[in-house]
Amino acid sequence: MNTKLYRTGEFARLTGVKKQTLLWYDKIGLFKPAEIAANSYRYYTLSQFDLFSVIRSFQNIGMPLEEIKNIIQNRNPQSSKKIFEQQLKKVQAEIILSENLAESLEQRIQIIQAAHDIGTQTVHIESQPAKFLYRSRSFRDISPEEQAVEISKITNFRYQTNQFGSALGGMVASENFLSGKTIYDYYYCEVRATDSNYIKPSGTYLTGFYQGDYRDTYKIYMEIRRYAHQHHFALGAYSYEQSLIDETLSATPQAYITRVSIPLQES
Repeated sequence: MNTKLYRTGEFARLTGVKKQTLLWYDKIGLFKPAEIAANSYRYYTLSQFDLFSVIRSFQNIGMPLEEIKNIIQNRNPQSSKKIFEQQLKKVQAEIILSENLAESLEQRIQIIQAAHDIGTQTVHIESQPAKFLYRSRSFRDISPEEQAVEISKITNFRYQTNQFGSALGGMVASENFLSGKTIYDYYYCEVRATDSNYIKPSGTYLTGFYQGDYRDTYKIYMEIRRYAHQHHFALGAYSYEQSLIDETLSATPQAYITRVSIPLQES
């Protein structure tokens, strides 16, 4: 019985791809026609449909064409299982990135909305939950160049993992903020638990907000120290400073809003 032959355009319509796709597959040696006539017309058969479906299946799970070319020549259940496991890990990683992106965008929106109701240059007591942080090396014994590298690492990490919902934060040791200095000991960003190398503890915090240029945030530290002194509060080992409205959200430094939270020591 004669096997029906299909021209390139006809086979393309049967398989649901463009004619150019079949021509490209032929050119790279991935999927060749069953016959090539003397007039250079390419012909395919229905018996090739299964192999074409295999190629499209691997392509649909994200495999590059060059890899597919190697796979189909030596495929077996064991190698296919390994490929599917590898692709599953990639897909799961992409899902996490997409979830991080959605959460970051939602968090930014919420921060902007909440910023309208913040009373700046005031101090209050609040309970804060624990936060998972990705924290830099200590800045105490490293050069300014090394500090810049550490900040760059955290900034790159935030955007590579789509965890940019909250701004970059800084930690100031008590011996500095109690003496009126705002020298940062660490920088950090908020992350998922699996990416964390430090946990900001839950507890009771003194929190203040400052609106204005970063260079003037020492003013809110003064207010926090004054409040703690008046109420005989002992302050914890580090402050947690973080921008709510930063350079990403405003081109005007006078509109920046910075939050400073310092844990209270338990009596």
